[in-house]
Amino acid sequence: MAVIRSHLRADPWRPRLAWREDDVIQWGRPLSDALDEDGQPLCPHFFEVFPREGSCIRGEGRTLEEAENHCHGKALAHRACDHAWSRRYDSGLGLCRRCGATQRVFQPIVEIGAWKTPLNGYELDQLFSGSMEPVTSASLSGPRWDRSRRRLWLRCRLNGIDVPRPPSEPKDLLEITPYQRRCASIALNLLREGGGDDAIERGTIIIDGRVVSHVRPALSQTVWAWKNWKKAGFPDPETTGDERILEP
Repeated sequence: MAVIRSHLRADPWRPRLAWREDDVIQWGRPLSDALDEDGQPLCPHFFEVFPREGSCIRGEGRTLEEAENHCHGKALAHRACDHAWSRRYDSGLGLCRRCGATQRVFQPIVEIGAWKTPLNGYELDQLFSGSMEPVTSASLSGPRWDRSRRRLWLRCRLNGIDVPRPPSEPKDLLEITPYQRRCASIALNLLREGGGDDAIERGTIIIDGRVVSHVRPALSQTVWAWKNWKKAGFPDPETTGDERILEP
């Protein structure tokens, strides 16, 4: 039987199709019912499977059932394919030229001095989420995840961002902790000090003439929270009871 992500184990919806044992699955619903000019949902339902081979396959649709069907069809096609891999990212992720599958099949390319560069938009969102804090989920624990969290904390400190050391005790994946609130406050105030809306428009947070972090203008938790924070009048994220500021 497939492994359902821990944050969905209480969800009443359940997959209908047969998934391989030990594959990890998750799904999600749209935050909005808005449609684009063609009448398609801007934020569709999605279903994702993380096969044991080390990839991610995503399906989307107007319903969870439709998204699961889409994902299942892609998964079957990926498994039946005689892959021809080409490198896609420096991380070692490969792209199959035949079926479009992605899988970690190459050794990562290490950029000399990359640890000194400004945070990228993804790392800024990870800071906002307090992702340096360990979690109880088995799929997000272990030496690799510990190294990733440690690296993010060090990268923040090297860029002059005063992030406290994370607690040693793991938290539940969906629990909003004081540490997460502290990190959200740091990220939002960093964005505010570095230009706010202007920083989002140019894609960089600049403090004292130095680029501290890049910003993803779309699909960014930090930018989404910034808009809610600004609308609320900039309350202290560590003490406010408005969870919309912390939960995208």
